[in-house]
Amino acid sequence: MKNLWLVTKNADEETIALLSRTAEADQDDALVLVQDGVYLLMKQEFSPACPLYALRPDVSARGIKTEANQITYADLVDLILRYDRAITL
Repeated sequence: MKNLWLVTKNADEETIALLSRTAEADQDDALVLVQDGVYLLMKQEFSPACPLYALRPDVSARGIKTEANQITYADLVDLILRYDRAITL
């Protein structure tokens, strides 16, 4: 089952470890950073093995410079429809 993980908050170390383990366990999963979740892009220890996306308006609003794959709201809707389920953290 393909899961799309929507991370809405700046995660603590425990959540980062959980996301990393989950991403390594199932390469079919993907992570989308939205709202304050985009702050994870600034954490050195955060480097998931699965596809990683960040919502462009949230990255821009917080002034974060990143090489991560930035997506629009329309792209987010497409991703949600493409995966079996969406899990929000």
